Amino acid sequence: DLVKQCRIRLVITIATARVSDTIELTPTQKGNISSSDIIKRVAGITSTSIALNEDSIVIRGISNDVRDAKSLLNEHLVGVYRGYLDLEASQCKRVKNTLAKDSSHFARIKLSTGADIALDASESCIVVTGKRANVKKAKVALMGFLDFMFPQQFQTVKVHKTLFKSMGDPAPLADISVKTGASVSLDRDMTWVLVRSEDSDATTKAVTLVEERLAGCEKLNAVFRFETFESWILPIIIGKGGSQIQQLQSENECSIDTYKDEVTVVVSADSEEKVQAAKVALEAIVEQARKECIFIEIPESAIPAFVGKGGSHIKQMSDEYVVEIERVKKHSNLFKVTGKEDAVADAKTAILSWLKTWEANHTGLTIEVEERFIPNVLGKGGETIRSIQKESCCKIDIDRNHLTITVREGDEANREAAMEKIKSIIDEEKAKAAERAAAKAKLREQEQAEIAAAKAQKAAEEAVAAASNPEQMAKEAPASDSGAKDRSKEFTSRPVGLTVNKPKAKGSNAVLEVGTKEGRELYLMLISGNESNSEQDDRWESSTVSSSAAMISACGSNDGETVLHYR
Repeated sequence: DLVKQCRIRLVITIATARVSDTIELTPTQKGNISSSDIIKRVAGITSTSIALNEDSIVIRGISNDVRDAKSLLNEHLVGVYRGYLDLEASQCKRVKNTLAKDSSHFARIKLSTGADIALDASESCIVVTGKRANVKKAKVALMGFLDFMFPQQFQTVKVHKTLFKSMGDPAPLADISVKTGASVSLDRDMTWVLVRSEDSDATTKAVTLVEERLAGCEKLNAVFRFETFESWILPIIIGKGGSQIQQLQSENECSIDTYKDEVTVVVSADSEEKVQAAKVALEAIVEQARKECIFIEIPESAIPAFVGKGGSHIKQMSDEYVVEIERVKKHSNLFKVTGKEDAVADAKTAILSWLKTWEANHTGLTIEVEERFIPNVLGKGGETIRSIQKESCCKIDIDRNHLTITVREGDEANREAAMEKIKSIIDEEKAKAAERAAAKAKLREQEQAEIAAAKAQKAAEEAVAAASNPEQMAKEAPASDSGAKDRSKEFTSRPVGLTVNKPKAKGSNAVLEVGTKEGRELYLMLISGNESNSEQDDRWESSTVSSSAAMISACGSNDGETVLHYR
């Protein structure tokens, strides 16, 4: 028991040992990385400490985390990403031997994914480099290759990236390794935990423990996901100088991580009660923030009147209700109103009242439209819709969110005329679409009829030929016992390029002098019936035999010549 405990502590100590690595920088790279927030983002993703020096970057943390951080930083600096697939020592040796005999395995994956692949025997891993998307594709293909060579020795457990921090904790993963004998590591590229071992039973046991840990981590984590346009909530959660988030963490004894790119917040703690308490507090902050910040959609044609000349109308409403009103950049018809809860509520009521009055004074005709016809109504560069507006003296609003077209302003006759033109455009495009569909269907029918006619004609010709010369037809197409056509004589009995020397004396064994050394040894072993020695067994890996895709047999021919048949 003492030895076992000592071993556990030793493995965990090694797994949690902090290491450091350095990336040398050129002056150009230093300026590039200084002007971005990449160091902060990578440090948050990988749980590492990263320091930018005058001519280098120093990364400190757990070994695998440091390696991931270095790959991400190098991708930013030189545009090339490097991923890894770790192997056991014996697995690495087998892969090395297999590649020495047949390197086409990696060559095929490289060709199909566009990533460079190399085996690093010194580190017992496969290194994949290239664009990150290509690296991911290559790693998926490599996992298939490894699963073929080592069935059940490589298994994975999917993990959402919001759980990377808790699932990537090296101490629990090391504990699972000690209990099962399998190696366990987090792969951020593929969003999974990779489990590997020479013993498939050990791998299966480790997967079970990893899944149990994942279920536990999910209970000890609460994830808040927001819509893209709600990204303004994150700064409120963080607070000025991080004051708000620090207070939440201190009061609830938890950890809170924000992911700006995904507009996500993750709360984690060592007990479900603490997570729940932090979740309630965070929900209260978000609810209050939403009361103090609202979004109102204004029709496109109403925006000039709502904004006012030089923004005068918006400024007037902002001053009157003590709020801030601003237009959302990425959503031109969306306006954000912020301020104290009561002031925002009053401003919202006033804006909706103004909008109702505006709509009453700008009665419009509205129709629903399929999204595929909107480009036809707009025309090239908006030319069609501008022409209709100019002719009718009306304003036309297209709402892509609700798929509606509204004609406003002008008198009733002009609005109706403009709407009729829009409807005629849509009807014309519908008719054209129907014609295209009918033409395609007719073309398919014609192709099928031509194929059927060709088959019928061929069958008739064969029937006439059989009736006129049955003996010749039987000779050209003899049938096997099963009724299938015998095609054995369509191929040569000996592969092209294969030569076998005739025996020097009658009854002696033929000597094969072509092909690889391994092929000749396999042939001699098969025809002699001798047992192979251990050295030969080591040479014939399963991957080598499978890659040949051939089975060789020997038989005697009438002229005393040995013939090889491939199947």
